[in-house]
Amino acid sequence: MNYEKNYYDYISYVKTLNRKKYMGVYYEEHHIIPTCVNGENKKSNIVLLTAREHFLAHYLLMKIYKDSEYFYKICYAFIVMKRNNSQQNRYMNSRLYESAKEDFAKEVSKNRKGSVPWNKGTPCSENVKLAVSKANKGKTAWNKGESGPTSSKESNEKRSGSLQKYYSTHSSKLKGRTPWNKGSNKTTKKEKKEAKKQRRKIRQSLKILLRVK
Repeated sequence: MNYEKNYYDYISYVKTLNRKKYMGVYYEEHHIIPTCVNGENKKSNIVLLTAREHFLAHYLLMKIYKDSEYFYKICYAFIVMKRNNSQQNRYMNSRLYESAKEDFAKEVSKNRKGSVPWNKGTPCSENVKLAVSKANKGKTAWNKGESGPTSSKESNEKRSGSLQKYYSTHSSKLKGRTPWNKGSNKTTKKEKKEAKKQRRKIRQSLKILLRVK
């Protein structure tokens, strides 16, 4: 199939229709020669297509530029055509999607071959390494932190004296109190005896109510 002939024949036909936006039909602007292939952003290079026509036009462009240096960008442009919004809802079947993704993955692999991974950085020359080493000589590494200011012997003794004074002043006030984490005082024998008597009365009352001998 001659994809290029079919593409340009249909574009020529659409141009004869003199379409206009906002006339009751939803149209999208399409660059006849894609901008990634150095196509100009001029009126002569733009045609109005429906969402479905626009989708198919990009599919044909992917076939036309399959063996060119621009295929990577053309293929990506076709894949993102599936993105939907409030004005368009395109459909891509599994076969079209698989074909586009396989071609795109091959092109990505080919373009990245031999290149330095993005997270490895650019290798520095020996001159740069020496210059950086000289500039950082004697400096503390950023990830080593800095030692905090050391306290003098006099300040330590002063702090210790103030703490001792505080505890000696407040210890008399706290004397005899139950610590907050010890709970309430234990119940006395008398209180236990009264509670037992109350439980016995409750059981007897229940027996009468339930008529249990």
